[in-house]
Amino acid sequence: MEPIRDKKAIHRIKKILADRPRDLCLFTLGINTAYRSNELLSLKVGQVKALRAGDVLGVEPTYA
Repeated sequence: MEPIRDKKAIHRIKKILADRPRDLCLFTLGINTAYRSNELLSLKVGQVKALRAGDVLGVEPTYA
């Protein structure tokens, strides 16, 4: 699978997800961090709740 590199496509996806805040958040986090879907879905609210721009998010690797 190839990453989405086209900024217009990213904008269109964000617009589609605008009324689904959870999905928009996961999408935005994914494109900004390059985390894989299994890493994103393993996140807990407490891991991201207090983060600010520039903070480092530690995710334990998950292997399936």
